Order: sequence, then structure tokens, then C-alpha cells
Amino acid sequence: MHRLTLSVLCLVFLAACQPATTELTEEQKAEIVGELRALVEGSKAAIVALDPDRLLRDYEDSEEFTFTIYGDVHRSFSDWSDLVRSAFAQMGSMEGCEHSDEAIQVLALDIAVVTGDLTCSGTASAGGPFLIDHTFTAVLVKRNDQWKIVNLSETYPQAETSSEEA
Repeated sequence: MHRLTLSVLCLVFLAACQPATTELTEEQKAEIVGELRALVEGSKAAIVALDPDRLLRDYEDSEEFTFTIYGDVHRSFSDWSDLVRSAFAQMGSMEGCEHSDEAIQVLALDIAVVTGDLTCSGTASAGGPFLIDHTFTAVLVKRNDQWKIVNLSETYPQAETSSEEA
């Protein structure tokens, strides 16, 4: 009798220790995708308006935030903020930005990944035209009913080299 009781208690204990597997419904995924598309559109509008404060609101201002750019990893929201503000200061006007090849992966109710290409063009403060063309991957978490980017990776095309340089 003791063995049976012990066996049942062990099974109950093991069952209780199993991770919860709550599969998201298609409606939940669609709602999250809609929220993230709105965030991406808001970020794009902030870039076109050259409004760094608005853009930076979408990022997690904490020690968790990391970004990778030009192959270097940075673990500082402050560094990201400085980089964004410096870049915006060099842009005189923005003509427009286009997202393409966008994909949103909903991993959980509060975790998602957004990838895509972003191309922006305009006129630099110094007077010449500029083109920003890159691929990005953003990891987002939802805290206090707000999605925040906690990790960002940007990849820029390598400059083409001529046959004389190679």
C-alpha cells in the first residue's frame, strides 16, 4: 500500500513539474502580429520624422538591451540612444522609408521576433543625398502591456570593391 501511495505521489509530483504548454490560438497570433505591425509602422514614422525620442520609446531602456551593428555587440541602451541621436543629427531631411521582406514570428504571448529590410533615403545635413539600406532582426518582449525591443541586430551591405582594389 505504501508503494502504491508513493508511486501515485511521485506521478502527481512529476506531472506538476512539467512545463505548461499553452499553444497560442490563431486569433492570439493575429492580434500580436497586428500590434507588432503597428509598432513597426510607428518606428518607420519616427524615422521619417527624424524624431529620435519617438523611435527610442520602442526600445527597452535597461541593462537587458543589446544591439549588434557592423559586427560589434553592444550591451547598452545609452550607447544605442547616442548612436541614434548622432545619426539623426546628420540627416537634414528624410524623403521616405520602405520596409520589405518583413516577417513576424510570434513565439509566445509576450515574445516575438521581427525581421525585414529597411531602406531610407533623404538629404544629409551637409547637403548630399544619403541612402540607408539594411536588414534587421529585432527581439521583442511585452511587459506592462507594451512591446519593447530588447535585442536588435542590423546588417549593412558590404561596400563593393572594384577589380583594381581586390
